Amino acid sequence: MKYKRKWLILFCTFAILIGVCKPVTVLAADAEWRMMHGEQDALVIGTVTEEIEEGYKVEVAQAFWCKQDAAKGRMIPIEEVPAEMIIEEIRYAFSYHGKSVPEVGDYIFISVDKKGSVWEQVWLAMEVSSTDPANMEFAQPENMTNSEYAWQIFVLSGGETTSFAFDGNDILYVDGEIVFDRAEYLKELKANQEAEEKALEEVKEAEDAIPVQQEESMPEKVSQISIIGGADGPTSIFIAGKVGDGMIATVAIIAVTVVVAAVVMIRKILKRK
Repeated sequence: MKYKRKWLILFCTFAILIGVCKPVTVLAADAEWRMMHGEQDALVIGTVTEEIEEGYKVEVAQAFWCKQDAAKGRMIPIEEVPAEMIIEEIRYAFSYHGKSVPEVGDYIFISVDKKGSVWEQVWLAMEVSSTDPANMEFAQPENMTNSEYAWQIFVLSGGETTSFAFDGNDILYVDGEIVFDRAEYLKELKANQEAEEKALEEVKEAEDAIPVQQEESMPEKVSQISIIGGADGPTSIFIAGKVGDGMIATVAIIAVTVVVAAVVMIRKILKRK
């Protein structure tokens, strides 16, 4: 019994030590709040242009200025944010295409601090759909949660809207009012998709119902005929273009031939006189 108690005490002690020594992960909501309230040197949207030994080259499209309630004066002025950054290791918290790390060509939204000649990720890094705030999305429509929706509102407001409250992953409040309900959002999304599919089907059915009209064959116009000749030399006839098929073309050729022959005969008669 004493032997078992001894091992139980050792096990509990070991478990406690592991719990104390284990690194504490900052909750996403806490990171979001700190990021939205300015606890970083810069908050930028940019494009990953190159992966290098030091990290990633990022071309900055826009920098944000946040309400700095908890870290007043920490963020550097927007005009001092460089047009290009070298950012060390980047890990996505959210990704529009379901990635965990960046690739060249990715559009990113990231919180960074300056460390010498490079920058480092502070809170969250997110792959987004665009560098244009007006069209930026943090997730595919069917994968949207209240966190991604909150970030879209934050970006569209230019960093002004920060009073978010979350209920799980489904409900988002701004100033106490529901602005996102995932169940209702998905229902509306499905209805819109079905409406678009129906409209496309109706257009296709209407196109299929239109009979294909055969082009009526029309005789081609007889091209211009030029009579070129000298008084003593032979008369030449040049017909520019292609003579059409059918009776009209035949009559035209005969008429021209008769006229030319008549002209030649008259000239010969006049010459003899």
